[in-house]
Amino acid sequence: MPRPLLRLLLAIIDAGRWLAPPSRRREWRRQWRADILHEWQWRSRQPRHASDRATLLVRTAGALRHAFWLRLHVRRLEMVTQDIRYGWRLMLRRPGFTAIAVLTLGLGIGANVTIYSWVEALLLRPMPAVADSERMVSLSTTTATRKDLSVSWPNFVDMRASRPGSVEDLIAYALIPMNLRTGAEPERIWGMLVSGNYFDVLGLKPAIGRGFTSDEDRVPDARPVAVFSHAYWLRHFAADPSVVGRSVSLNARAFTVVGIAPEGFRGSAAGLGVDVFLPMMMQKAVMPGNRLQERGNSWLMTMAIIRTGSNCRTPTRRR
Repeated sequence: MPRPLLRLLLAIIDAGRWLAPPSRRREWRRQWRADILHEWQWRSRQPRHASDRATLLVRTAGALRHAFWLRLHVRRLEMVTQDIRYGWRLMLRRPGFTAIAVLTLGLGIGANVTIYSWVEALLLRPMPAVADSERMVSLSTTTATRKDLSVSWPNFVDMRASRPGSVEDLIAYALIPMNLRTGAEPERIWGMLVSGNYFDVLGLKPAIGRGFTSDEDRVPDARPVAVFSHAYWLRHFAADPSVVGRSVSLNARAFTVVGIAPEGFRGSAAGLGVDVFLPMMMQKAVMPGNRLQERGNSWLMTMAIIRTGSNCRTPTRRR
């Protein structure tokens, strides 16, 4: 192959070195000149082909692309390392500023970690004690104006009776404040009225005693029983197992304690721990009115557990 072609290609490499970053130019030029020279010598000893010159030109163009790639990537890395060295020197010269910066950064990271922990505990995993919580979805009935997103008890009964095959079961609950009296002075606590299948659907086994039965979900105001949360049992009753079977006063009505909820379960209301659970049929004992008979009174929250292996979505029912 003619030497003028080789001189042309090497001249292109010499000119192309300015595309490379300054720290890599000498190495880049030496590497690619050796590569082009080796390729030219090897092809000069072989039978000539029409594609030899084109191959060398393509290889030279690849060298220019490589120089441009180095400028884009190596330059960025050099800028980053230069900024790091400058910041390090600045921190050594100004220790007071460094201490304030480190303290501010530490407080910011700590605050973000704390907030994320709260969000995860209260919103992302509101029921960590429930094994199949990922299968639980909230349900609601809504009007055209979406002013009312709750469910009445008669509507819940109908929804549960006509649930599709993709829904294993439904539960209903309502969070209400209550007055508990076990001694001389009453105490304000958070209670939750729940449907009789509440603990069974959630797969919760009480730590002591039992949950609610189907008989306690049929006749209104007939079975005044209560299940306390594990946390409240530890805090208020000092983990005394004899509390099961004892009578307590809730909103001036006597209730029999039948069980203690499992440890770690704080109810199905996101962001708030429930102290005591009561069967839904005892609504009149702790709340005014007879809401169990009022179809237009939407006051309950509902959840459904999707059947395992089902990909169906439960539609929102509009009234």
